[in-house]
Amino acid sequence: MPTGCAEVCHVIVKPSWRRRYNASRLVLTLMDVARQEGFRRVIGRIAQGNDASHALLKSLSWKPAEDRKWELPSLFDWYERELRR
Repeated sequence: MPTGCAEVCHVIVKPSWRRRYNASRLVLTLMDVARQEGFRRVIGRIAQGNDASHALLKSLSWKPAEDRKWELPSLFDWYERELRR
């Protein structure tokens, strides 16, 4: 994993609790904690075909990760977002 990055992964919301912004609030809180701890960027991986999770990160302004030297061949797509100070 790149220096200065925190990884957010496995955010799972029970189907009956979806569409209530629970995952959005959780990811935003994790981003705030990472920023407070001095991380400059967050990264996350999503299983290919998990359309709901891809839409979640895109709605929070995450972008497909460009620097993926740490990535092993997998069935995941990687996303990242810079953390503003």
